[in-house]
Amino acid sequence: VAFLLLVLTYLFAESLFRVLGRLQAEALAREQDMLTMNAVMQERERLSRELHDGVAQLVADLLLRLDTIKDLVEADRQHEAEAELERLHGVADEIYEDIGESIAGLRTNVTERGLIGALQDYVDQFEERHQIPTNLQADNAADKLSPPAALQIFRLIQEALTNVRKHARAGEITVTLTSFEPDHLRIVIADNGQGFATSSPMNSKVRPLG
Repeated sequence: VAFLLLVLTYLFAESLFRVLGRLQAEALAREQDMLTMNAVMQERERLSRELHDGVAQLVADLLLRLDTIKDLVEADRQHEAEAELERLHGVADEIYEDIGESIAGLRTNVTERGLIGALQDYVDQFEERHQIPTNLQADNAADKLSPPAALQIFRLIQEALTNVRKHARAGEITVTLTSFEPDHLRIVIADNGQGFATSSPMNSKVRPLG
């Protein structure tokens, strides 16, 4: 009887551990699905912000300029209409560049390539598209970051390079990632562009500094 009770106890415990193991695996799978869904939602929100802050405003500007050109043509002010067309061409070029940046960012896979590999791919594409020499300097510690942290850093650098392209009129860019103590990463994005006066008073009349 004692032996039978021991066997039954063993079988019950083994069955219980199997059930607990299966429940734990399902919980981990659900957690992973939630993390993946959260990452997808964050990417959608980021893309929505990019479209709203960049492309949508440029398209609105483009439509306004089209109306202006129509009025100038109807008023037989050809010289002014031609000048406005030149400005319109610049707006269209900027829309094209913004869309290209968004597509390049969406195609990047930080998880598979690692942060350094993904950044190098992006920097190479950025340099080829915009003809701005861009140099990446990074140590291997950057690839030890968690995937969410690596993705956030990638997006930060992507946004900084976009600001350089739009505002700095730079001829050269350097991106440096250096680990200076455990779990710390120093990121420097430097360019030789026009810059801005740091002593200027920041008030409501001053345009935001991209």
